[in-house]
Amino acid sequence: MTKKEMRKKMLSLRDSLSEKERREKSREIAKRLFTLEEFQKAEVVLSYQSFRSEVETTEMNRKIRESGKSLYLPKTYADRKEMAFYRVYSDADLIPGYQGILEPQEKEPFTEKLASLKPEKVLMLMPGAAFDDKGNRIGYGGGYYDRFLTQMGGYIGSRFMLAFEMQRVKEIDAEACDIRVNRILTDRR
Repeated sequence: MTKKEMRKKMLSLRDSLSEKERREKSREIAKRLFTLEEFQKAEVVLSYQSFRSEVETTEMNRKIRESGKSLYLPKTYADRKEMAFYRVYSDADLIPGYQGILEPQEKEPFTEKLASLKPEKVLMLMPGAAFDDKGNRIGYGGGYYDRFLTQMGGYIGSRFMLAFEMQRVKEIDAEACDIRVNRILTDRR
């Protein structure tokens, strides 16, 4: 199965979850996240604003901010095929952007914070369509996270994919440009 075919199949499977199932499974994932040492040590969390059937992050992101950590969310620049992360202090900082996804305003970029941070103080949370047990993931086909991590990955100590257990596949045929995650957080593990 090609990546494109696997992406389509897994997104269809993920879309089949009811809103209630997605909410419950997302809460379980958040509970697991908040107990992890990497989260406890992090001062900065690069997260995402959930869209469609992704693991829901709205409440999770609020709790991250309430814990005293700096929260940064991505803004997509489709014309350049890039994304950048900006600080979010409240939900009021978010406006509809690429594909209608709520994105931060371009006020405090993550790059301004880099000089004062050790990588182990930075945690990245990312979405995706599928994953395997080796830390390979299939995103949405744009390569935005891989390009961002190629440039900024040295500043990020941990990379976690948030996913539902049903998104697990036996193996993903990773390419040289694909950057693995350190951990997959699901509703079961």
